[in-house]
Amino acid sequence: SEFFDLDGSALFAIDNWETGLQLWTSDGTPSGTLRLKSFASGRYGMADLGRIGHRALFGVHTFDFSTGIYRSELWATDGTGEGTQFLTNLERDGRPEYIQHFVEGASALLFETTNADFAVTLWTTDGTPGGTRVVWSDATLSYGWWWESIQPTPFGQEIVFVGETPAHGKELRVMEEA
Repeated sequence: SEFFDLDGSALFAIDNWETGLQLWTSDGTPSGTLRLKSFASGRYGMADLGRIGHRALFGVHTFDFSTGIYRSELWATDGTGEGTQFLTNLERDGRPEYIQHFVEGASALLFETTNADFAVTLWTTDGTPGGTRVVWSDATLSYGWWWESIQPTPFGQEIVFVGETPAHGKELRVMEEA
């Protein structure tokens, strides 16, 4: 796992077959290295980390071997076990969405997701469950490849991003930040 700086402490994930996914924090000392959260059984992965104020946001992707169901969730932490909370399911039409990356906006954190069909969704969050929502979605817009990005970029109070449609090819889109 990569390390993420949150107010002078390192956040990191450990994911192995014996323990599953765990979120940890460390100030660099043995006594300051603590497990914040263990996620339920199943196979997991952790997506990009983003920051809003003194909180880190991250995606957790799950696969339950007993049901064959994939899930994708957004979580936030202030670096404590008590301050680690579930924000929302990242699903559209009953299918999991996978976080590409986070971008700091003028008033919130933006992130984009894609699903197995490469459909794109742009989200905004203030780091709370009630403040996390879809701001733009287009099932016909696709990356073409999962590693491509729509490149959401804050520009004043607007968000500028690039997408590609079969009808128009690549195009620039502008919307007000919600």
